Amino acid sequence: MRWVFWSIIFGVSGGALCMFSKNGGVIPVNKNLWSISYCLVTSSMAMFIQAALYFIVDLKTKWGGRPLYYAGQNALFLYIGSELLKRHFPLHWALIAPTHAQLLATHAAAMLIWLAVGVALHRKRIFITL
Repeated sequence: MRWVFWSIIFGVSGGALCMFSKNGGVIPVNKNLWSISYCLVTSSMAMFIQAALYFIVDLKTKWGGRPLYYAGQNALFLYIGSELLKRHFPLHWALIAPTHAQLLATHAAAMLIWLAVGVALHRKRIFITL
């Protein structure tokens, strides 16, 4: 319940700073500068997702959360691999004028492929840690 409360507080605070618009307000949302409104809004979304997953996975046990478990076993390997190979593997299309839908589709497909790599590593009992 606390996560939802803080999610609302952070979301409203970030929204108030940018006047609930993308480019307006006292402190507009700016990812490049990590403005306080950007940090508050993204923190709000993260806390809400965390609360929803806690409710679904831990309290109600409606879903086991296995994809998150598999990715978490080799999280650093998957992150470093995706960063080093993002222009080469698994998907890289030269989009002429990319729309949000095209970018979402390509990034979701790449995420699913990296998740499949995580599942394959888990099934072979390969765990790469520091």
